Amino acid sequence: MNVAFICDPDQPFNKHIALEVARSHNLVAFLQPLRSTVKKKSKITRVREKVKSHGLPYLILEKMGKKLGWNESRDFAEAKRKLLQDIDQVVIPSPIYEIADINCPEAVELIKNLNVDAVICHGGPIYREPLIRSIPLMLNFHTGISPLYNGASTILFAFANGHPHLCGGTLMTMSPVVDGGEILAHFLPSVEKDDTPATLFLKSTIGAAGLFGRALSHVERTRGYTALRQAPPLFYCRSADWTLYQSLRVSSLIKKGIPKRYLREAEEIEYFSQSSEGAARQLFVLKILELLGISHL
Repeated sequence: MNVAFICDPDQPFNKHIALEVARSHNLVAFLQPLRSTVKKKSKITRVREKVKSHGLPYLILEKMGKKLGWNESRDFAEAKRKLLQDIDQVVIPSPIYEIADINCPEAVELIKNLNVDAVICHGGPIYREPLIRSIPLMLNFHTGISPLYNGASTILFAFANGHPHLCGGTLMTMSPVVDGGEILAHFLPSVEKDDTPATLFLKSTIGAAGLFGRALSHVERTRGYTALRQAPPLFYCRSADWTLYQSLRVSSLIKKGIPKRYLREAEEIEYFSQSSEGAARQLFVLKILELLGISHL
């Protein structure tokens, strides 16, 4: 199966996904959406708008959250050394196409000319309907357990809420609604006593590699898959909502060793290979109830 990968190829976890997918499929290209070239609002204008919409105390907490409490950059650097130590030396021979607007007609034409059977995505902008329709199969991996946690930085918010067991990832079909595609599988990373938001995030993205590969192989073999429509998310997270409160909460929960309460082995739950939507739905409901701790009711 010919596959293209829309992502930032410099991110170590995307290199890992690409390496694993390339073991069983023909990875023909990376497509790298560039940062928007649209003129941005001035810093003063953005600050004024945020104060007007959220209030000055919120803005102060947001800024302080980047300085105090949990150190996100250090945590991710340490997690990378632990889980993806040698990934920077990996070179994927697939060509990289830098694209200013992944949704523009030129980008759609480029993808068509690559003659891909599927496109996999991790991160990036909102993908529009014309692009999605132009590809036989477009898969997305969301680092969050949908529909419990959708949006941005969901694993970070889940940990800050005291929910390390609700950290994981979701394989879904691509949708123009953020994280709103039909669910194909969940990946639950192992939870160990010394885990942090960064290690749970990287474990989840590492798990994406296996899910992408198995889902593509299943579609190639059977010419179909089973998918589940999403309900509205329980939590919808935005990066802008991260403040000093969440940063201090993460720091406190790490010191208290909260992951020790939720120790588990890694698990993949594949809905795409179920014989019917009903069977997939039953498996999905049982797993969500188990994660929420109410499966015994």
